[in-house]
Amino acid sequence: LLLWLCKCQCGNLTIVTGNRLRTKNSQSCGCLRRDIARTINKKHGKSRTPEHNAWYNMMQRCHNKSHPYYHYYGERGIYVTDRWHDFSSFLSDMGERPTKNHTLERKDNCGPYSHENCIWATFSTQARNKRSNRLFTWNEQTHCLTDWALLYRKKPNTVLCRLRRGWTLEKALTTPV
Repeated sequence: LLLWLCKCQCGNLTIVTGNRLRTKNSQSCGCLRRDIARTINKKHGKSRTPEHNAWYNMMQRCHNKSHPYYHYYGERGIYVTDRWHDFSSFLSDMGERPTKNHTLERKDNCGPYSHENCIWATFSTQARNKRSNRLFTWNEQTHCLTDWALLYRKKPNTVLCRLRRGWTLEKALTTPV
């Protein structure tokens, strides 16, 4: 491992690996990152807030190919509308989250992150909007299993077990325990 002592444009000395120099992954001693952070914070004063964290994580999931969840978002074609590439616009459209129990949610899981498709939602609301949820239709109504169980005052696990045994949805919901 080769290490190089480099002088940054700001005048600071820093130690950088040869690989980072070769791949141009080192552009400063860290002063650029600090300057960007200061600029962002001066611009809107909301760095490190839950809203800024939600925006930053949304941007990373959709646009950073090395993000661990990129394959669930950016690779699937989920993108952030151009207006929301600016945090101030995102905050202006979404406002502050109502409570600490709310997080950013897309109404349509296959749609983009945009003002028309996003809300602040609780975890229970988000759980009902997952791609993995199975939706059941009966009497011209469609709900996820949990909502059907709540409507008929049954435990979701009871309804699920009955369905796995081959019961119809109507029978699983209307038969007393």
